[in-house]
Amino acid sequence: MSALSLAFFSGMTECVQDKQGRVNIPIVLLQYGLIDKGCAVIGVSSIEIWSRAMWKEYVAHSSDILMKLQKR
Repeated sequence: MSALSLAFFSGMTECVQDKQGRVNIPIVLLQYGLIDKGCAVIGVSSIEIWSRAMWKEYVAHSSDILMKLQKR
């Protein structure tokens, strides 16, 4: 396993669904992701869970970069 993969997956945690298919995110991961009340779930073949504030910041920053690249 590469060092990058090991570093990435070392924070992985197995979760169990409840009867309604919901998954509780462990507190340590909520704290790591700075998620307090709401979140954004992003993904296609896998998912990422972001705090709403961090996702909005990322989208704003990414939009600026994409606009600059588009002008080239």
